[in-house]
Amino acid sequence: MKTTREFESFFKDHYQRMYYVAVGLLHDDEAAKDVVSSAFEHVLSRFADLAPDRRSSYLYGVVRNKCADHFRRQAVHDHYAQQYLAQTANSQEPDYLEHQERVAAVYQAIEELPARNREILKACLFSHKKYAEVGAEHGITEDCVKKHVMKAMKAIRAKIVKNDAY
Repeated sequence: MKTTREFESFFKDHYQRMYYVAVGLLHDDEAAKDVVSSAFEHVLSRFADLAPDRRSSYLYGVVRNKCADHFRRQAVHDHYAQQYLAQTANSQEPDYLEHQERVAAVYQAIEELPARNREILKACLFSHKKYAEVGAEHGITEDCVKKHVMKAMKAIRAKIVKNDAY
């Protein structure tokens, strides 16, 4: 109980000074509050073991070390953020644009298919219907549906390869 009152008094006497030390080092009010709170938590866990004349200097050292830890964590965070930005700027945008162009070309090739092949392909691929369902709707066999799909896919591949060659 005496230790609790001593710590409360110690906290009230030193919080503001340690806050200004942390702000001076970090130049960030919120980070300084976090660092000082963490430092006091650390000191509280060892408060009873510390000699009363050493507590202030110990707290100052803990605040200083926690500020250094904050800088290290921030440097690592900044490093990874820079790497991520460099990778995404260099690799994703051209891939995305190329992908969009390819998708547009596939849709265009589908629209250029003969009507029956286009209807059967869309029913199988876009509506996720089974060959038997599509065959029943169109009055043809499953094998015939399969042949229409294969013929349509072959035409689409040929169209895409032809466009890629140019």
